[in-house]
Amino acid sequence: MKKYETLVLGLEHFIDKIGYQALSYQYYNHSIKYLVSDASGFSMYFARKYVADVSIVPKNPLKRMFFTVKYIFKNRYTHVEIYHTGHLTFFYVVICKIMMKDILFILRGCEFDKRNSSFWHALFVRALQLSNKIIAKEPFLYNEAKKLVSPDRILFLPNAIRAYSEDILDYIDRDIDILFLNSPRKMRNLFLLVDSLNLIVKKNKNLKIFLVGFSILSEKGNMIEHEYQQDVLNYIKQKGLEKALKIKSFVDNPYDYHSRSKVFVLPSDFIFLNYSMLESMSCGTVPVVTKGDGWEWIINNENGFVSDFDPVQFAEQIFNALNRENWMQKSVRARETVKTNYDIRSWGEKILVFKGVI
Repeated sequence: MKKYETLVLGLEHFIDKIGYQALSYQYYNHSIKYLVSDASGFSMYFARKYVADVSIVPKNPLKRMFFTVKYIFKNRYTHVEIYHTGHLTFFYVVICKIMMKDILFILRGCEFDKRNSSFWHALFVRALQLSNKIIAKEPFLYNEAKKLVSPDRILFLPNAIRAYSEDILDYIDRDIDILFLNSPRKMRNLFLLVDSLNLIVKKNKNLKIFLVGFSILSEKGNMIEHEYQQDVLNYIKQKGLEKALKIKSFVDNPYDYHSRSKVFVLPSDFIFLNYSMLESMSCGTVPVVTKGDGWEWIINNENGFVSDFDPVQFAEQIFNALNRENWMQKSVRARETVKTNYDIRSWGEKILVFKGVI
């Protein structure tokens, strides 16, 4: 039997959501090597956590290019999975074609951003067309890719996670009432969230509210994120909420927060299968989201609450979710939704069949 091995290029870091995929590959005994730039600074921690084969690429672009090409030239790698890694993407695809690697291009979000220059966008499109197969993780990516390549070369495969498997806490045992756990970015509308939480705190000062993921507190992340996060922190201070809201940095144990929380909030422009939301729901935590793109793929009347982009309505829905009777009904359904539809083991089987290795 032919032995297949995969090399993964273009990842900014190795964290839980990639670790889930590594576990799935391990389950099917498919060897895989990850080259990551480690933007978070936590990649090797997570590599050990998931017993994954991870190497950090040099920060210098020229050194990174030679470092990566060395791995591409190794004959043992039969397949290469490529995430859009900026200006080097087209170069890597060409080298992989020369070396007769089977290329799987993975689309995950901003690849078709119209703000990219026409020259670099053209190179990205050509890289996509040169790839053997394409994974689209979101519906609009699948539709965009179909305009460029034959549909039989594309697989729509959304996010999946390893569902929480520890004891599920009852409502009374959860010591966090409201949880935001994501990287605070402009598209996640933290100002709207703070306005909603301000209304909530005025009605009930005893609620325990956590906002987790502020990379600025650990000097991780990029300058644009830090500027936005500082503006949010200033706004929290302006509203007099410093004591009411517990602000935390990036955490490497998200389930410790998800499993203890009653309500998970995500007032984002884009909801579609947010990893942190899936993790929280798998703990039985009830989601409250805005009507951002893709919300209807996972949230319904049985497993969560949906709001317009309005702080008053969003606050009302949070209060609805905190109602014990409502919570008891939605919590079970939230967990079932993830375990039934977004399990990482099923994800692994689908991608490996698509790649033709099982």
